Amino acid sequence: MIDNGVFNSANFRNGTQWNTRIDKYFSKDRIYGNLFRITLKTGGPSVRPAFDTSNKYVTDSLQVNETHTFSSTLLNEAAFGYNKVEGINEATGNFIVPNISVTGQGVGFGIGFAQGDFIQHNYHWRDVLNKVAGTHSIRFGYEGRRGDDLALFAPVYNQPNFSFDNLLALAQDSPHSESGLAYNPLTGQPAKGQYEYAVAIHGLFVEDTWKIRNRLTLTYGLRWDDFGNPYPLSGTTLANFHLGPGQSLNQQIANGFMLQQNNVFNHALTNVFSPRAGVSWDPTGSGNWVVRGGFGVYHDWPTLGNDENGLKGNPPGWIVPTFYSTGGTALPVFALGTTASTPAGFPYPALPSTTMDSHGGLTGSQISVGGINPNLSSPVTYNYTATLERKLAKDFVASVGYSGSRSDNLIEGGGQETATSYGTDINRFAGDLIQHNGTLTRLNPSFGAITDAQNGAIGRYNALIAATRGRFGRHGYFSASYTRSSSKDDSQIYPTFTNIQQYYGPSYWDAPNRLSVALSYDLPGMNSGKGLLGRLTDGWSISDVTILQSGTPFVVYTNASFQGGGDYNADGYNYDFPNVTNYSQATSRQGYLSNIFSSGQFTPPTLGTEGNEAPYRFREPGYANTDISVAKNTKIVESVGFQLRFDFFNAFNRPNLNSVDRNLPDGSFGKATGQYNPRWIQLGAKISF
Repeated sequence: MIDNGVFNSANFRNGTQWNTRIDKYFSKDRIYGNLFRITLKTGGPSVRPAFDTSNKYVTDSLQVNETHTFSSTLLNEAAFGYNKVEGINEATGNFIVPNISVTGQGVGFGIGFAQGDFIQHNYHWRDVLNKVAGTHSIRFGYEGRRGDDLALFAPVYNQPNFSFDNLLALAQDSPHSESGLAYNPLTGQPAKGQYEYAVAIHGLFVEDTWKIRNRLTLTYGLRWDDFGNPYPLSGTTLANFHLGPGQSLNQQIANGFMLQQNNVFNHALTNVFSPRAGVSWDPTGSGNWVVRGGFGVYHDWPTLGNDENGLKGNPPGWIVPTFYSTGGTALPVFALGTTASTPAGFPYPALPSTTMDSHGGLTGSQISVGGINPNLSSPVTYNYTATLERKLAKDFVASVGYSGSRSDNLIEGGGQETATSYGTDINRFAGDLIQHNGTLTRLNPSFGAITDAQNGAIGRYNALIAATRGRFGRHGYFSASYTRSSSKDDSQIYPTFTNIQQYYGPSYWDAPNRLSVALSYDLPGMNSGKGLLGRLTDGWSISDVTILQSGTPFVVYTNASFQGGGDYNADGYNYDFPNVTNYSQATSRQGYLSNIFSSGQFTPPTLGTEGNEAPYRFREPGYANTDISVAKNTKIVESVGFQLRFDFFNAFNRPNLNSVDRNLPDGSFGKATGQYNPRWIQLGAKISF
């Protein structure tokens, strides 16, 4: 008997923050800065207490600024910043049990990342010269950054991951596959799964704010960027997958090869120019109307993490092979570790070979590798806005505006939230498992999955925004805005990697309707604030923020393997869309708790083909939330103030359901499996002097 349930728990979040500030004035100079240190520990109970764990994070930040006044029309601003972030995920726990996942079951076994330690250092320089020349306010600036990423993941990559087709296979100790262990491909021995990279970037910009007339102001500027070219540190081996010769993409993949190199790209992502311009105009001169508009070009920077994380595990550096129970000569070894701490002493299956073939792969081992286009270019977004604002009364303003953007040359597979590397598996073809009796041959047999990052995706955004703001009386303020928007793209991960334009549709984060209202009111005290009654009733304020928003879209899929009734197109990639008869769904709270879909709404397509479902046509529950704050400010003496504050997050304790299970094999498919925060109450006190 198989049953399912939903487990929620209250996690702890314990942190401290230290801050030191220095501020010194001279005759023409000011030097000021901050030093922060933040420590944080998080965690909480697991559905299985043996797998309880915690995470540790430490952040050190330094910011130093210096301003120098040359004259009343010339000012220089210089800044330096340093930031060090270190985190250890799954820092504590019993690591004797490997990571286990079972197709169709929402909860697996094991702790997970197993003491993965990441350290990042970031240095930031910025200098801006401000010059006022008549009706022009001109700014010239330079900005430079240098950052590194130290992924000290040796404990992570000696913790195996096992995948089972079903619970019966788990009961019989019969895994479908094993992965997660790092090897030296030249010796076949265990290796430390660690890598370190760094990059330096530079930018120059100029901007002019020109007050053409009292009623017309024009702002325009240009920015030039060099986004750098990441390079390895501390003996890290950098190898990248390159497409080979061929008339078609499939032929180029089949002839592709692994190449060791000194930098991620063939050349730095440099000479990136981003112009922008904006205008503000009072058409009547009365101050009752304002017209604003602007256009700008933004170039995205593929970050260091996006560039290098996809290249880890490429030979001749350390590799993470996958061992299958069917096909191949090396089989998974399913066993417990020998010690509860890392390294836990798990047995390593023997590599079938330590001989590199002509493509740079390991003979007889289809190891998963990564690639990024060595001639990658910077994605670009064109932003445009227009707003009309009207003063309707003394303290009341209304506006209506349009905001839009067009994004081109995006990285395919790069639209995923929180992704640390981009790309999608290109080493596959429909019908592979059918043609070869359940054994993956792949386009390029020298490798397993090849997660490759290329330019090619697009995105579009359009929004109409209506807003009001104003005061009521001497004590109150309000603002409200409504946004009707549409966001579409084809930059997510899809069942096939060719012709991704067929998947163009609503973005994962698309929320067509959003209403936000903010209110603030200072309660008038009694007796003019004098005497005991006055001090008790004076200084009170209440504020409110309310948000109503449409649910975001999702797509129904299956992650079952070919043997488990999934992988409809039989290409070895266990992420497939079914056939769908209609796109209707329940939208009531009870529907989300029971099942928003109807029986027979999803069916498997013809074996060897992909389903007809269009992506992101179903919706999560909508979101409604009200936060209320009540504060009391009291003047103890002239120079000392005291504030008592009461914050109520989700004040009405509305259950905002989320995380609809969209994986067909799961027992909780079609049901909301989580919710946003319930009511939180926070009490605070502050003394200022």
